[in-house]
Amino acid sequence: MDFKSIIAKAKNFAGKNPDKVRGGIDKAEAVVNEKTGNKYADKVKQGADAVEGQLGLPKQDAGTPQAPKPSGEAPQPSGEGTPPRA
Repeated sequence: MDFKSIIAKAKNFAGKNPDKVRGGIDKAEAVVNEKTGNKYADKVKQGADAVEGQLGLPKQDAGTPQAPKPSGEAPQPSGEGTPPRA
């Protein structure tokens, strides 16, 4: 099995299972950030985004949940779909 076929299989799997793949990338990102004390969090995020791009994963939109921020804060809801206050 050559490298190109491995890449093709990875892209095929990612196309069929984008949530699983993104979840794995997010977990790896969290582990690296934990081990480095978030010292390289911006570079780790940049690398994770590059992997997602190479695998052909669609960009996350505002309605897609994201991994928790390194400080442990949960992403803030966008407020879309909530009725206006009177």
